[in-house]
Amino acid sequence: MNALAYMLYERPDRAVVVVTFAVLICTLTYVITSTKSALSARSNATAREPIGVPYWLPGVGNLVPWMRDTHGYVTRLAEHYGRKPFRVRLANQKFYCLSSPEDIAAFFKAGWTETSLATTMMVMKYVAGAPKSVLEGVYGKDNSGISTKPLPGTNVPPEKRFYHLHHRLVVAQMSGRRLRSVTARFIESLERQLRNLDVGSKEWTPIPDLHRWLGGIVFRASVESLCGTQIFNVNPTLAEDFRAFYQAVPTLLQGLPTFMAPKAYAARARMLSNLKKWNRAARSHLSLDSAGPEWDEWWGCEFVKKRKELYVSMDGVDEDGMASDDLILLFVTNVNIVPAVSWMIINALRTPSLLPRVLPEVYAAFCDGKLDVDKVCNNALLQSVYAETLRLHTTNMLSRYIHTDEQPLKGWAFPKKAMVFLLGNVTAFDENVWNTGTKEHPHPVNEFWPDRFLLYAGKETSGPSRTPATARPPATEAGGPTFSIAGLAGAWVPYGGGESMCPGRNFAKQEMIGSFAMLSRMLELELTDSDAAKYEPDKAFFFFGTMPPKGQIPARVRRRQL
Repeated sequence: MNALAYMLYERPDRAVVVVTFAVLICTLTYVITSTKSALSARSNATAREPIGVPYWLPGVGNLVPWMRDTHGYVTRLAEHYGRKPFRVRLANQKFYCLSSPEDIAAFFKAGWTETSLATTMMVMKYVAGAPKSVLEGVYGKDNSGISTKPLPGTNVPPEKRFYHLHHRLVVAQMSGRRLRSVTARFIESLERQLRNLDVGSKEWTPIPDLHRWLGGIVFRASVESLCGTQIFNVNPTLAEDFRAFYQAVPTLLQGLPTFMAPKAYAARARMLSNLKKWNRAARSHLSLDSAGPEWDEWWGCEFVKKRKELYVSMDGVDEDGMASDDLILLFVTNVNIVPAVSWMIINALRTPSLLPRVLPEVYAAFCDGKLDVDKVCNNALLQSVYAETLRLHTTNMLSRYIHTDEQPLKGWAFPKKAMVFLLGNVTAFDENVWNTGTKEHPHPVNEFWPDRFLLYAGKETSGPSRTPATARPPATEAGGPTFSIAGLAGAWVPYGGGESMCPGRNFAKQEMIGSFAMLSRMLELELTDSDAAKYEPDKAFFFFGTMPPKGQIPARVRRRQL
């Protein structure tokens, strides 16, 4: 500081030289990168590298605007380059971005050559706090991909192909009778919690923050369905501790030293301690080897048991490693579903005309007081509300790492080991793709429209895509609409796509629509803020998929009289 003050006040001539030199370097950098960008945009080469975005600061590149507002920045760039692939430089690394549905869909088709392994390593290290032995012994050793066919040039023993074995396990466990069993436990937990709420049927009970209140209920139901009920008896503050950890994740991802983010690291440490306590208590009551495939109160469902068996068969896994794996399981199964349920409820409550339409559909899905999950999840209107909620609130900026020399897009050349971002957050708001209503009844892409995914027989202006479907669905017996995602390849991608599409998507859908059905049938909810339209997503969680509401959502609740 003294040297800087000396230069500014004692040697102003030198300060002028330094500032002039810095400006010259920045200007020269921008001129060079702009020229290269312009030449690349005009190139007629049969296979060219995606267009580079100009920048001013050498060594920094496009990092500042990227960090300041990632969504806004990539949206502007996508529009500027006409949805063509472009390239940004973040410090010393290049990243490639795809923003057209056609390119994203084509990229998914070549999915076996690309993985998200680099992202997984980063999440396990910084979010889950996995020990070095696990990072190297489980994740670092396996570069073979998730496909049955290993990536070219890899030589991982079949029993150590963790990514493939885990993906296959999730696909098997999150479908058929196993999925029905897990979902039944989820609904059972929801119903029990809602019945035990201390709310009456006449007087309203205030809720300071609807999202936090809903989050506690949905989190418990999700964890109990997967991990059993005893985990909460062993750790009575698990829900509160997880919320503190969830709030700390954006900070943890920055990789700061512990002394610079003590609260964030303490929140993670509490969760890891909780999960180690659960594992010890469960083993003392029922060994994992003797636990059968059926759900039990200590270990939960078959999926969690099989997952643990797979994990301990890998190299370097100890008690700390198992806790970090359990933590990431709780994180990935709740990071999107909890805010998604909140947004589905909030959107319904602030759309007055919607509740009178959905309640009869919800009631019709109950038989003898029990929810028919298949029926409610196949209802056209409820599916449209579900899909529109994900479109509007799930950013889904997917990252993929190219492992081979095969080119996923015709006319474009990506280097091997390139990191590619698939901008689902851009395609979800592309007015060239989405149906935005009619001139008389407009429905802009930035607004919630519960009917956006409904297709009516004989109605050309219906359906989610701006381009009318070539084949209209037959009229239903009741003359109602059908749910459709036709024409949205690469545009509606809340679960990713291709071979790496989220294998837990069916469970997530049943959780989301099932929660909405149980809540709306058993309770009356109202938003108490007169300006409910102002609720916005918290962009600090942009990279996690579904962003939670920003700030508190005041509401009130009472029991519905059935």
